[in-house]
Amino acid sequence: MTLLLQSKPKEHISWEYLLFKEVSSREELLEHFALRYHVFTYHGYLEENLDELDIDPYDFWSRFLVCYTCGPDGKKLAGAVRVVMADEPSPLVAEIRDLVESAKDPRLRFMGKRRTTFPSEQAFPEMSEIIEDHARRNKRLAEGSRTARLPELRDSLLSQGLVLGSLGLAMQRGAVGGVGSSSERLAGLYKECGCQVLAGIPRKIYPKINVLSVPLFFEFEKMTGQSIIYTRLFKESLEKQGSFCLCKDQECLNKGGYLSPSPYHLCPRMLNLSRH
Repeated sequence: MTLLLQSKPKEHISWEYLLFKEVSSREELLEHFALRYHVFTYHGYLEENLDELDIDPYDFWSRFLVCYTCGPDGKKLAGAVRVVMADEPSPLVAEIRDLVESAKDPRLRFMGKRRTTFPSEQAFPEMSEIIEDHARRNKRLAEGSRTARLPELRDSLLSQGLVLGSLGLAMQRGAVGGVGSSSERLAGLYKECGCQVLAGIPRKIYPKINVLSVPLFFEFEKMTGQSIIYTRLFKESLEKQGSFCLCKDQECLNKGGYLSPSPYHLCPRMLNLSRH
């Protein structure tokens, strides 16, 4: 389930660009799990635990992105998303296992294995037919999920970066597309980013979080416009350097060095893309 969580900002966070980075160390992994815990417990979607970490069985099959705001106030963790793979264990599986086995809370220590290939199948079992069909044809799928951002940071650029970053990471891992789910309120964001609401499957209340949700599906070969352009750019940047940036600082943008020419916009809310 993807929830881009928002509330009224508690404080102003000043930043010039967003740095999205694939998690590659235990320290970054802890940051990722801690941010998810902070966001989901804040909104009442997750019960508190002794370790103050959000970890579940799908993390053993995931790759992770973190997002930092960078600017006058320094570098601060702002958002996170994971990409669950059907058939590829996480490169950080040893670190995740160590965190689980050493956890204080028994709910983490004895969480068990994943019950479905992807998290969204728990709410939408009808997805299984699509997933199994792709598996039979050796076509890899992925799911971007557990998307979270600081409650006090409300910015559409961060939301789009997390969604498109997860798509770029899925493409980088060889996926041809993927499944997912979103709160009904945010379905428009995912449509802008190239995802479609699956027809013929009714909206449902997502388990445990009690939010009306819709099932999502995307195929890279059918994506058009700026969504596929940015997805490919992010995929290439993640492949080469394990990160990408989204920038809104005009002075920096005037220097050039775009990954995409400045007239290109993903949608009316999308800002320019710049290297740092």
